[in-house]
Amino acid sequence: RRLFRLGPNAGLERHGSGNSLEGACDRVDGFDPADQAVEAAKARAKQLGLRMTATVARDTDFQWGTAQWDLILLSYVGGRQYVADVQRSLKPGGMVLLEAFHRDATKTSSIGGDVVFDTNELLQLFPGFRIIRYEDADAVADFGPGKTRVVRLAAQKP
Repeated sequence: RRLFRLGPNAGLERHGSGNSLEGACDRVDGFDPADQAVEAAKARAKQLGLRMTATVARDTDFQWGTAQWDLILLSYVGGRQYVADVQRSLKPGGMVLLEAFHRDATKTSSIGGDVVFDTNELLQLFPGFRIIRYEDADAVADFGPGKTRVVRLAAQKP
């Protein structure tokens, strides 16, 4: 199984579900515009014994490919701008997992709009995909101290 993670530290950041997802895959790929983040991700992957390809790239330069990923994780990087890329690059039966801030989180913190979603907005993001799980909860996010309102989606490509 092949995992693609788009997010901070080329996908090997301290994410609550990250290690178990990466451990379930035999290959992890990702990109980040920061070379230090990519180097840190490679070092972490080596520590974990994971096969990883991490590339220094901007999202507009990365080649997503066609039907090559079993799982794509979008962790606090938005999602709206990646819908077409995810739909094209996921294998049939592949899954997308997305975690981001709920709009209510902006009431107490300054958060960029790409990573903020309204109630139930994620349910409409990937038309035609089967919704496996949607969650709107107070939880500890990858960024910032303490609990805040986050949204999570697991959806499967037909």
